Amino acid sequence: MMDMYEEIIDSICQAYGIKKMHLLSKRRDKKLVYVKKLTYVTLRNLGLSLPKIGKLLNKDHTTILHGIRTFK
Repeated sequence: MMDMYEEIIDSICQAYGIKKMHLLSKRRDKKLVYVKKLTYVTLRNLGLSLPKIGKLLNKDHTTILHGIRTFK
């Protein structure tokens, strides 16, 4: 099941022209922040819990929650 989510993450990275390692990093470039938040929202809309999204993306669940709340 997690493979499906990995594929979604890979697809988002490919669509926005970023490397997955940058998505998982602490980098805060403007475009990268948007893609990170988009990924959080997409995975949440697919029914993943905040802790599971955090585990997939090497983030704390509160980081995911904040990203979802501030996504525009």
